[in-house]
Amino acid sequence: MSQKQAHVAIIWRAALIFVPLAVLALALTYLFYSSQAAAIRAGAEAVERRMVETARQRLAQTLINTLSDTIYLANQDALSTWLDQGDPASLRHLQNEHLAFARSRAIYDQLRLVDTAGREILRVDWKDGAPGTVPADPSAALLDDPVLRQALDLAPGQLVVTEFSGAIQQQAPAICFATPIVSPTGQKRGIVILKFRAQHLFDRLKSLATHDVQLWLLDEGGNWLIGPPGAATEESFATSYPTIWPQIAAGTAAGLHTPQGRFSAARITVEDYPPLSAPQGAGAAPVSGPSWIAIAYAPPATAWTQTAELRRYVTIALGALLLLLAALAIRLAHHQVQRQASERQIRLSEARFRDLLESAPDGIVVVDGAGRIVLVNTQVERLFGYPRYELIGQAFDKLLPEPLRAGHAACRAAYLAAPLTRQNGANEDLRGVRKDGGEFPISISLNPTMTDSSLGVVCGIRDVSVQRETDRKIQELNRRLRLDNAELEGLNRELEAFSYSVSHDLRAPLRAIAGFSRALQEDVGDKLDPDARAHLERVRHAAQRMETLIDDLLQLASVSRTEMSRSTVDLSRLAGEILADLAASEPQRVAAAEIAPGLRVSADPRLLRILLENLLGNAWKFSRRSESAAISVGQEMTASGPVFFVRDNGVGFDMADAADLFRPFQRLHGAQQFPGTGIGLATAQRVIRRHGGSIWARSRPGEGATFYFTMQ
Repeated sequence: MSQKQAHVAIIWRAALIFVPLAVLALALTYLFYSSQAAAIRAGAEAVERRMVETARQRLAQTLINTLSDTIYLANQDALSTWLDQGDPASLRHLQNEHLAFARSRAIYDQLRLVDTAGREILRVDWKDGAPGTVPADPSAALLDDPVLRQALDLAPGQLVVTEFSGAIQQQAPAICFATPIVSPTGQKRGIVILKFRAQHLFDRLKSLATHDVQLWLLDEGGNWLIGPPGAATEESFATSYPTIWPQIAAGTAAGLHTPQGRFSAARITVEDYPPLSAPQGAGAAPVSGPSWIAIAYAPPATAWTQTAELRRYVTIALGALLLLLAALAIRLAHHQVQRQASERQIRLSEARFRDLLESAPDGIVVVDGAGRIVLVNTQVERLFGYPRYELIGQAFDKLLPEPLRAGHAACRAAYLAAPLTRQNGANEDLRGVRKDGGEFPISISLNPTMTDSSLGVVCGIRDVSVQRETDRKIQELNRRLRLDNAELEGLNRELEAFSYSVSHDLRAPLRAIAGFSRALQEDVGDKLDPDARAHLERVRHAAQRMETLIDDLLQLASVSRTEMSRSTVDLSRLAGEILADLAASEPQRVAAAEIAPGLRVSADPRLLRILLENLLGNAWKFSRRSESAAISVGQEMTASGPVFFVRDNGVGFDMADAADLFRPFQRLHGAQQFPGTGIGLATAQRVIRRHGGSIWARSRPGEGATFYFTMQ
């Protein structure tokens, strides 16, 4: 074949290779772009739906809390006392209750009590950052107030909710809640009206909006409560989007795709959220009032912006891929033409071995006495990446790593001196080298044979990388499975205990207890007998202890969520600082502290401080009753590495209880003896697990305790 014919053959073959590859690349690129663009749009729509749902939940939670507060005010004990007695002292007590309530909430602009004739009985306004009473004007009748008129028509236990008073152009939006006041005999005695300051709620709703998606809030008439920036006061959603408003108002479309943009809507109806607390013996109080619509709006340009970057990258990638395919096609065509020419020459001398060599599952290389390759099969090409024409006539050393080539000549001479069938590499690290320089494990079987000129060797080469990699992966998977199972089991136990403890919001009722107790102590503390004052003080201490427990639980949870940042920490210095702080907190105590110098560990400094504060705090607390308290921090060397310990000579514990030692809320000593929440050791264990270590304890009753821990 002439050189011109070879060039034509290469070009023709390259075209045959390139065209189908290019068509396939175009089809795959189009499918990839379509799927990614659809995924981007679906993700954007999901974000918009979550935005609307979050807005609905925030507004609903506000409604629930305020409705519950309204029911509470209409049924509080101080109000019942005033209804029974009607004297100025009970009215002053009720007024103090309302002030304490307004102070604890700080979200209401006004709290009013009105009798059935529309005369104001009691009023508390929020002014200048604090609640204050406003003298009631019994001569001013409020029957013209629409909230009062609606509330007077309600049955006991029912509520009425007004529309937001502040539209898009107003600066102080508010909403009123009202419910009748009923005496124990069932007689309607008045109305309680609670005016909620909605600006904070509106700010929280506005914060949900993003750069690409706006969040709007509409009333039942389609008027903007929260609208687009720069919207005119005379505009509304109904007038700005007349074709879309009927569908959203009818509730027939949760998500709309229109030329004007994407709309995701959710309706919030006050009747769907009755208060959580109602008068004793009654069910959830019926609520009547308006409804609102939350809308997430994505302008038409957003969809283009979301996929513009994808289109640019796909176009660049497609161009690069086509160029690469063209170069690859030319290269493959060149190699194919050269290989065809070489194979025609090889077939003349290897016809008698062809069937045997090509059917062999292993690579077969025939080497002459000088160590040069005279014959190979297809498996050798596959294993080493060389075409046959590049291997024929080359030294066999070409297939071996550089370190093995120097001694290969001596090994070959020794084998030819005593030619026997043998196996090499099955249980040793024998490796081959591919054309691209990559190495892989092989086993070689050697058999003597006669070549045309001398005694040679038939080498059967097998790639054992898959077998070794499979064995390695099995071992690694087994190890990871054991670690993952252990970690998952521990995390599940911790999550279950933590979720059970803080599944409800404890802080709000605790603040109410503390606030009312403080108000009661300030108002009538000097009138109470010593037992009553002691009971009141116990209530306050219980609330404070509960808040401490909540803080400990939150710290326990934060240990798992915080991001690790390891560094070398001086454990000796850190332990000394913590013990110094403990001694300063109780200067009357005397305790001997022994800290081994030079203790260092690779750990997160903040988490390590939490660990030592809990362990040393326990040692300090439980050695309080020892005549000569002693606390020591040190290290023991084991075969698996250093083990750190914190030891004390305190009260100790029974090892039969060691299984429950690190469980949350598990206390081996009563709170009257040693105060605490039972969270400290659970927190310490979680810190150790984050560092990949382990923690355990050894103790005997009355002989102190030693806590050991390791770091990965």
